[in-house]
Amino acid sequence: MNWRSHSKDVAWKLLALLARPLGDRASILMYHSVGEDSASFTVSAMVFEEQLQYLTKHGFSVIPLSELVMRLEQGKSIAKAVCLTFDDGYRNNYEVAFPLLRQYGMPASIFLTTGLLGRSLTNSEDVSLPLMTEAQVREMQGSGLIEFFPHGVTHRKLHKLSTAEVEQEVTISRAAVQLLTHTAADIFAFPSGRYTDATLDAMRHAGFGAAVTVTGGTIGADAHLFELPRNSVDSFTTFSQFRGKVSRAIDVYAAFKSLIGV
Repeated sequence: MNWRSHSKDVAWKLLALLARPLGDRASILMYHSVGEDSASFTVSAMVFEEQLQYLTKHGFSVIPLSELVMRLEQGKSIAKAVCLTFDDGYRNNYEVAFPLLRQYGMPASIFLTTGLLGRSLTNSEDVSLPLMTEAQVREMQGSGLIEFFPHGVTHRKLHKLSTAEVEQEVTISRAAVQLLTHTAADIFAFPSGRYTDATLDAMRHAGFGAAVTVTGGTIGADAHLFELPRNSVDSFTTFSQFRGKVSRAIDVYAAFKSLIGV
């Protein structure tokens, strides 16, 4: 760990000590890959299990993302709720994360890049990882623990597309997940977290009920359903940072980043 990383971790430790717990708020965690590959967004199986153990030990209410949205819509309590979400649909979600989720009885929500199922997706670091197959999706859904939502057809950044292309990415990916899972599939995750006001309009027009971003922070009863914040967990996330991301510490950190324009 270099001095910058060390300084950041010290700051997070202080924030975690001083910040309030979640209280009546919720936190959505955003994962991608769980395993031993070289992608920076990959969390090792050992670290992932430690995180699940922490959530269990400290009495967090780990719920599906669809339930969180339902509670927000109906004005029900979201106190100390945590959602585990995964973007892209990597095969190691099935091979590595799924057994651990079953072991701890924790639900998760996975956003699928529907046009690439059974193939590979190359990230911004030029690391290619295989995506799960339709059979694996069905098996995971059949467990009652895992739900699936659309993440676009091709993982293109929506803010760079025409209105017609956005509508295609959104509606076709949703239809694919609906066909595969026989669910409403009405929550969307923006590829790379990029979207515009026109994107949000397209979501509403397509009949979605909510969407998640990559902006950090906790969620309160007044949350904007189409811009729900998520807190990223990757290979650089220390345990101190993880604890902070399921407390109000993430709100302080996000506010500071916004203040300095990061």
